[in-house]
Amino acid sequence: MVSNAMLVGMVLVLVLLASIPISSDPSPLAGHTIAIDPGHGGTDLGSTACMEMLVDRGWDEDKAKEYREKHVNLDIASRLQELLLENGADVHMTRTDDVYMSSHDRGDSVNDSGAEVLVNLHLNGWEDPHMDGLYVLFGQSRKDKAFAQVMHDSMWNNAALTSTPDEFIDFGIRQFAAGVLLWSEIPSALLESAFISNEWECRQLSNGSGDRQQEIAQAIYEGLVAWYSDPPPSLPGKHKAD
Repeated sequence: MVSNAMLVGMVLVLVLLASIPISSDPSPLAGHTIAIDPGHGGTDLGSTACMEMLVDRGWDEDKAKEYREKHVNLDIASRLQELLLENGADVHMTRTDDVYMSSHDRGDSVNDSGAEVLVNLHLNGWEDPHMDGLYVLFGQSRKDKAFAQVMHDSMWNNAALTSTPDEFIDFGIRQFAAGVLLWSEIPSALLESAFISNEWECRQLSNGSGDRQQEIAQAIYEGLVAWYSDPPPSLPGKHKAD
């Protein structure tokens, strides 16, 4: 005959088992190493269009300097790094602070890291403050084009990235055999995720919430998920087999 104490014990075990979450499938990123290269840095400022807009609006110049492209690239890169680490990936950052690095130094950093793919983060700039859109560049067709295409397609289909007041233009992918793309030995893409020179983008990036930076990081993260969810059967460079 089962005692009351045993019944209570069995009930407690069942309650505990019911409270344990059922683990979901592991992230396709788990165990893979991804290099992130925040564009510009140090004396290489990148676009200063947003900073200049903010100064024109009455911002203190020292505060406005925080929204030069080199700083926003690093902010987005740090957010992307966090997303990747949370989902089991290893991350190599070419820079984690405001330092100048040559393209050759960035390439050496990436090639020595054991990373399998590289995302080089930039924001575009143009003289028209209403121009906005996505532009993805690749270096070598054989090595980079497939990766750049997957990143582009995933990001273009990300409504949070592309739903903006001004027309968000699809500039597609184009070859750019220069910069870190020239020196990197692994599948690489240079991502111009939006136009920092766009008035709305500048307002969003500088409003203090970090929401726009997070949306951009999330869009890039989802592109990497798309790549690792269905990678080509063989790749140049140091891609790990699943």
